[in-house]
Amino acid sequence: MIRLLLFAVLVPAEMVVTSLLFEITGPHWGVMGVQHYIRQFVLIAAATLPAFAVIVWPQRQALAESWFTHIANASWRKPLAVNLALFSTLAVTTIAVSHASAIPDQSIWGPYAAHLLLLAATALSLAWLAAPLPFWLSMLSQHLVALLVATGVAVTAMLAGNAAQGAWSELSGATLRVVYFLLSLYESDVRVDFDTRILSVGTFRVFVDQGCSGYEGIGLVLVFLGLYLWVFRSALRFPNALLLLPIGVATIWLLNAVRIAALVSIGAHTSPEIAVGGFHSQAGWITFLTVTIGIIATVPRLSFFTAGEQTIARRTTSDRLIVALLAPFMCLMAASIVMGAMAPYDEWFYGLKVLAVGVCLWIFRDVYRGFLARVDTVALAAGAVVGVLWIVTAPASADGGEVGAWLATQSMWLATLWLVLRAIGSIVMVPIAEELAFRGLLHRWLISRDFETVDFAAFSRLAFVVSSLLFGFMHQRWIAGALAGAVFALVMYRSGRLSDPIAAHMTANAVIIAWAIAAQNWSLL
Repeated sequence: MIRLLLFAVLVPAEMVVTSLLFEITGPHWGVMGVQHYIRQFVLIAAATLPAFAVIVWPQRQALAESWFTHIANASWRKPLAVNLALFSTLAVTTIAVSHASAIPDQSIWGPYAAHLLLLAATALSLAWLAAPLPFWLSMLSQHLVALLVATGVAVTAMLAGNAAQGAWSELSGATLRVVYFLLSLYESDVRVDFDTRILSVGTFRVFVDQGCSGYEGIGLVLVFLGLYLWVFRSALRFPNALLLLPIGVATIWLLNAVRIAALVSIGAHTSPEIAVGGFHSQAGWITFLTVTIGIIATVPRLSFFTAGEQTIARRTTSDRLIVALLAPFMCLMAASIVMGAMAPYDEWFYGLKVLAVGVCLWIFRDVYRGFLARVDTVALAAGAVVGVLWIVTAPASADGGEVGAWLATQSMWLATLWLVLRAIGSIVMVPIAEELAFRGLLHRWLISRDFETVDFAAFSRLAFVVSSLLFGFMHQRWIAGALAGAVFALVMYRSGRLSDPIAAHMTANAVIIAWAIAAQNWSLL
């Protein structure tokens, strides 16, 4: 756990600090050219990691056991000391190189070469911190093909993104014509200038830049579906399944036109702030999730794409249990995206979260009855401690000014109604949805694919660490969130019941909400 936390904190921190310190101000074109390729290499490496994780996911248990075996007798203190020493030297060298504007080009290569060597050494020290060298050699020998495929996927995605941005001028006309056609179906005052790429309805005008072209969504869909085809290749019928790629591209492109049309109409008739603010930033993700999840959910039910006896999805008790455990969390996330799309007028959409999760809980209430059990007082005490620690470790500078200012503009009864909705969501709906997904499903699924047979008291280091970290990443203060998730998991181990981590989570949120309202510390909401 210490290794993972140190690695997760130091990697982004050292990357950010190094990038902020490095700034060549002089005419060193050769150095800047090399730096450009270094940045491209880092981007490819960053894209390779998630691709590799998806490919080797079926072997995750063996990889985790290998990692635990190799670190069992390996201290993290020595690689940490080496990393901090190298990074300190790297920072000094970076500052020296960044202030070399008066040095001729031929003279800067010495400090710059030292900078590159220290950069590579620091990266290797981070890898050493994550695991000793024998682990990396073992993984490389066993998963070399998967690593090469993941690297190919990352390079292809980057090249496709660059090519797509350059090809915007070729598809811009088609995109704008589709948007214009959609708007003309229901708008009486729609205009488009294909030369300047400006759409307008009434007095609202929008410039469709490259970032709104839809190519980002096309790239995401291609990469995601490509990995899907690879990972589930044994269950798919080829070459039929390859048609999913053009289907996904065409669908995401058409839905992007729908997104732009909706943006223009919202800006013209409802709110320009919503159109260019939350809706503009969230609608792309809504479209991407709709297309990818829709395709992956539909394919197993179509014999044209699936192989053998897997052409028809079986409605089993396990299937219904998976849906019951995951549906409230998915509804919570979907409502959060919709809520974000309505910014800056999103406060009252919090009620959508309460309603969405509540409907899911009602639909699958027969499944949840099996989880009902008495709650241990230890779980309530643990939740209260988590809540108190969350409050005392909250950043002092965050005052929740926007929420407080918005509440001040509401009448007493409207402000009270909103706080009641927020309390119901935070104390009841969110804990149930998150615990069902993270402790009820994810934790047990990481132990066995037949997760329904896994007892809630069953412990696995992989399940404990991964489920806690992923739970933490769902929160802005992810380290505190991961530690809270670890406490909830320990509560579950102690009692062997899912009701206890749910109760602990509810108690923690109740303490936080009560303090936020009493102290008017709206940043905690």
